[in-house]
Amino acid sequence: MRELTPEEQEMQELLQIKQRPSPYQAKPIGKAIRQVMARSGIGQTQAAEELHAAWNSIAGSLANISRPGNVSRGVLQIFVQDSSALQELHLQRRQLLTALKEALPQLNIKDLRGKVG
Repeated sequence: MRELTPEEQEMQELLQIKQRPSPYQAKPIGKAIRQVMARSGIGQTQAAEELHAAWNSIAGSLANISRPGNVSRGVLQIFVQDSSALQELHLQRRQLLTALKEALPQLNIKDLRGKVG
């Protein structure tokens, strides 16, 4: 194998440098924004505000004595003031569930569970 000239050697080194991944490589802006939102919790806060607004408009008289909690495995937890409010929630469950599914399809709510608290 022959010796490389200094120009050829320099070209070969430049090619190797270009092939190395840079730690400073640009990321897509959408990915960066999602990471910032996940770290700061902005997305969860916004989703919670949407859920509260939807609940207040859908629940009617129940809105004053109840508040939505978290959605876990498709089940939305609803906190109510007392057992009579829990009974009222149980009686209106199907209508509330249908309205919530229409208003917030991205949450994929499958059921409602009431809890006094």
